[in-house]
Amino acid sequence: MNDAERQQKIEAFRKRLTDDPDSRIFAPLADLLRIGGRLDEALELLTAGLEKDPTYLSARVIQGRTLLDAGRSD
Repeated sequence: MNDAERQQKIEAFRKRLTDDPDSRIFAPLADLLRIGGRLDEALELLTAGLEKDPTYLSARVIQGRTLLDAGRSD
């Protein structure tokens, strides 16, 4: 996926999240942000989403990957 395609998906996922704030779309959105190097933004999104849905395992995996990418393995 190139940068333009990723940005289109990010915008579409953001709209879905705006339309349904309780949606689990926050996790794939955060993963797209992570892949694009927007680590702080991804971590903020994951933190907020996991507060609402703390047992969402896929989101926890994405959070771990994002923390590793950010050099925060602690």
